[in-house]
Amino acid sequence: MLSKFLMVSAVVVSVVFFVSCGSTGPNNNSSSANKPGSSNASSTANAAPAASVRKAEITATAEELAKEYKADSKSVDKYKEKVVEVRGKFNRSSGSAEAPEVQFETGNDVFVTCRLSPSAFQAAAKFEKGQDIRMTGIGYPYTISGPIFKDCEIAQ
Repeated sequence: MLSKFLMVSAVVVSVVFFVSCGSTGPNNNSSSANKPGSSNASSTANAAPAASVRKAEITATAEELAKEYKADSKSVDKYKEKVVEVRGKFNRSSGSAEAPEVQFETGNDVFVTCRLSPSAFQAAAKFEKGQDIRMTGIGYPYTISGPIFKDCEIAQ
């Protein structure tokens, strides 16, 4: 009797464990509300992505940022953790599917990079070289070969 009780208890605990891990894990995709192909997706899923609702504290062109960085790489520290609207011409996409980026044309060897938010990824994939774009992002605390902005969205 006791061994039967222990066996049933072990099965119940195992089922509860697997069910709870599957529904609360960090990679849980059980909610179909945000999946574009799901029937629960909003009616705006195929519409243009939502524009940035963040208000830019600073507005600058990619060329201005690049010139400033080239003259003194520490000069762009003033943009760190601030919401910045970057305007300029699209050069290329880079990064990976997990961390997509957009780079602006700058007229020199300095890169001005926007690391995209998930909401901006699909729209940015349609950018064409030389297209005028505006992105709003947060100044990244580090620079590599130019200013970097994170969580970038398409500005309107």
